[in-house]
Amino acid sequence: MKRRNFIREASLGSLALTGIHNTLVGTTNLADNTTSADSDSVSDSGSKSLFKNLQGFQPLKVEKTESEITVKGGTFNYTICKVTGLMTSARILGDEWLTGHMPDLWASTANDPRTMQYYARYTPSIKAGIREYSPYRVVISSAGSFATINNTPLPLDFNLLYTFDIDGTVKVDVEVSAEKDIIIRWLTLVEGSISQVCQFVSYEYDLGNGPRTCSPSNYDVSEEINIGGKYIPWFHFGNDKGGLELIFPHSDKRHASYTDSSPFPGGDPFGRAYDLFVLKNENKRLTCTSFAVRNHREVIGPNASFKDSFYISAMPGRKVRPETNSMQVQWTGPHQYRNNWKHPGENDIQKWAAGGVNYIVGGANWYSGDYSNCSMPEKTMQFLDTCHKYGLKVIPYITFTDQEYPTPGFNTTGPKWRIEPVVEFNYRSQLMCYGAEEWQEHWRNEISRIFDQFPFDGLYIDFWAGKMNCFNAQHGCVGPYGRFTVEGLRMMARTAREIVDTKTDNGLILSNTNILPLAMINNWMDARLYGEWHNLEETDPLSLRIYYNSHRYGTGNVLLVSKVPEITEKTLALSALFQGNPVISHARTPEGRKLLERNALLLNAFGANKSVALNQFEMGELNLSADLADRTGTSIYYNPENENLLICLSTFKQPASTVRLGSVLNAVLQKASTLLDLQNYNSKHPSFYYYVFEDKNLIGAKALTMNELDMHKLEIPSENYRNIWIKPSKHQPTVLYALSNGDKVEENFNPENNELLVTIYSKARNAAETVVLGPNPKAVTAADKKVPFNTNDGWWTGDFPCNKQVVVKY
Repeated sequence: MKRRNFIREASLGSLALTGIHNTLVGTTNLADNTTSADSDSVSDSGSKSLFKNLQGFQPLKVEKTESEITVKGGTFNYTICKVTGLMTSARILGDEWLTGHMPDLWASTANDPRTMQYYARYTPSIKAGIREYSPYRVVISSAGSFATINNTPLPLDFNLLYTFDIDGTVKVDVEVSAEKDIIIRWLTLVEGSISQVCQFVSYEYDLGNGPRTCSPSNYDVSEEINIGGKYIPWFHFGNDKGGLELIFPHSDKRHASYTDSSPFPGGDPFGRAYDLFVLKNENKRLTCTSFAVRNHREVIGPNASFKDSFYISAMPGRKVRPETNSMQVQWTGPHQYRNNWKHPGENDIQKWAAGGVNYIVGGANWYSGDYSNCSMPEKTMQFLDTCHKYGLKVIPYITFTDQEYPTPGFNTTGPKWRIEPVVEFNYRSQLMCYGAEEWQEHWRNEISRIFDQFPFDGLYIDFWAGKMNCFNAQHGCVGPYGRFTVEGLRMMARTAREIVDTKTDNGLILSNTNILPLAMINNWMDARLYGEWHNLEETDPLSLRIYYNSHRYGTGNVLLVSKVPEITEKTLALSALFQGNPVISHARTPEGRKLLERNALLLNAFGANKSVALNQFEMGELNLSADLADRTGTSIYYNPENENLLICLSTFKQPASTVRLGSVLNAVLQKASTLLDLQNYNSKHPSFYYYVFEDKNLIGAKALTMNELDMHKLEIPSENYRNIWIKPSKHQPTVLYALSNGDKVEENFNPENNELLVTIYSKARNAAETVVLGPNPKAVTAADKKVPFNTNDGWWTGDFPCNKQVVVKY
């Protein structure tokens, strides 16, 4: 068995999310049809005012039949069976992830449970119904008892409470009780079978062996899997579209035992004592089990019920925001307060904007945890005004957890709020626990005040994913292996989402989720930051597939490339596969920066931030010839405003790859047609321009039909890439692109006087490299001054002045 272990140091990156207010919504009866709990249809008086129009999320809907209750969101459907009271379906982006009931609760009084098992699914009677609903939350309860398949009852009752959130996360509260004392030896909190849409599994390090988190192990489900642990807080089941997760925050609710003088090897009938968490993939059946009681005599009765909760999460909870397709970042910081830090000057800001940057991370100098007290507030405001002048958005650097020693009240609050065991950063801060409610409230207030003082455009949130397990009983982190504090982190992440959506105009949240896949956090993010943990170019294919394919998380993708030894075409060839945007300022040479800037200018000129994007993982295998199928990767952007396509072909094999353009692009368009709704693309536009950006070459020197394209080939150098810009022919001269990092290009062709008028808008550049398709002109002028140009077959180029009308005469 090939096993991939990824073990991190105690520190790791960042995330941002927030939670729904803990406000109860009154019970509402729903008719037996579809009910949309939007802000206009919610009938109870308390819930309408609570609804937040969070970016990209759709209000929950409920459908009822005689046998089922289905809760629907933007990307997911969950179904509760009214016959068993258990979940029977979890459908995400059309994929069904369950093959049976969830949680498939069972209990046994026998030493060997295989001799007699009592299941909740065989309950002789059930009570199930909707307790609450609102646009963002639906609560369904069910109650029944345990029995065998032949109706032999066990006087053991279960009560389940399902709380569905707008992002596709479901909290499941489980209570097992009895009216009279009953002795059991086995009881599950969860058992469930995952369907064959699952292609890979990732799960957390066993916290029974130590408190380190964010140390996942990865498996391809084509392998046999048989793992167990004392406390594994999350399991991630995924494919290239999305995934389903099970999360277990508490280690203090369950018991396991070893039986001395047992007839079973290892003192346990299943052979591994103390394994309260088990994941198996046998005979293509993938099953996950979390035991509440394993091989341990327990009494459940009037004074001793079992209670615990776990989470089911759908991923993604919403679709990718197009604005994140081209986040081109300049990283200024600072990470924490610096005495000598100064804001970048206007010359630098203009230079960055001219080179394709559109986001700055940083710009505020403050102590972590004391964000309402920014040093140099006047200069901070001036910096923001200057950035906005040049079209740059600024997202300040904050963390979920760091609190520096000079912050007000640290000596009093720090010991109550911090994560145990204690870790401090650089002798200047400690990590506050995500599960400490007082810290959550303090953090909410500090983040809110940021936007009361400054017009920032969102947030960058860093955090320590390696410290999500806490033993500090002062704020409720208890248990033999601590508490996995994802509930509090989720609450903070949603808080960030609400604040950004309320106090900014389409603000974005970028977060360093890195190799932490949890949908409970990522579903609230706009973009994920990758690459801190490893050199991108040495990352194994399964890790790239699980963690770097940001679209399966519903987010855009920003790459830290500081660990890549040298920024080359190979870096962009690889990042293009998952449409990741390298942090431009992490280039360490002028040549590396120039390469990243030109790629950024291309994506911005194409309008990637207005486009639908498909990466290599979504495109999957293309129907290419045998010698190319394993050599070429493909990603694609489609701009619906002008129907242009930008297709990137990458190769990593020796020697260079030569592709026949007609067959390759045909395969790409066939694959993308249903995903992008391009079924009539070729017939609607009989001919297209095919321009290879890196080669500065118009294929065929004119607009071509797809059949005409068959005679042309394209060479892609080894470990390199080529972007092909496809533009429907207008049968008249037209601008293909202007590398201006501007908002738009205006053009108007007048056939009567054979004249093309072009205006290129830019806030940062005086001139922009411009490519015009069509015959070579007689003259090009701007403000009565000649504009030099270079001619080619079927196209020509020139550096057009920005913000002035350029007149092209033919």
